Amino acid sequence: MNFCAELSMCCEMVAVYSTQVILWDMKCYKAIRYLEGHLHDVCGCDFSPDGALLATASYDTSVIVWDPHMGTKLLQLRSVVPLGFQFEFITESVSEAFGLS
Repeated sequence: MNFCAELSMCCEMVAVYSTQVILWDMKCYKAIRYLEGHLHDVCGCDFSPDGALLATASYDTSVIVWDPHMGTKLLQLRSVVPLGFQFEFITESVSEAFGLS
């Protein structure tokens, strides 16, 4: 089993992913949240520049946007990611990501 990781810009959290996403607190070096919601393995993830959001993509072709601090699912898009697709956040804030600015 292969694992991949993504470090938040502020270096407070690391998202480790394979079959699920595990969020690690880098201050105390322990797992703090387990994010489940994809039907297949997670193939990519990215924190927003302000660290307020985490997006995950899966081989089930869905993307989920999470609040990594609470572990809640904010948005799920289905059948949007072709296999092997890479993505990243390009907005600076939560309000921009959801078109609220």
